[in-house]
Amino acid sequence: MYLERHWHQCEIETIEKLRGLAEQAGESLAKTSLAWVLANPPITSAIIGASHTDQLTGSLAATDLVLDPELTAQLDDTTAGSRWGDAAR
Repeated sequence: MYLERHWHQCEIETIEKLRGLAEQAGESLAKTSLAWVLANPPITSAIIGASHTDQLTGSLAATDLVLDPELTAQLDDTTAGSRWGDAAR
């Protein structure tokens, strides 16, 4: 029921595009996504979850990842339709 209600083909396609952008940058999707969120000035913190030490290590590494401005713009463009209430950047 959760999947049917909240996950549609457009979200799956967006995630696959994000995965491709992260891979092109040589990073994991999780690390790239978290670095992108943390690079957004209005965001002061991010809540992460990890069930394994390697997941936590990867998430913490995102705090040191500086994203290329072109990659940031691609991430912004790719997710524009999924961010509700997002102010213009």
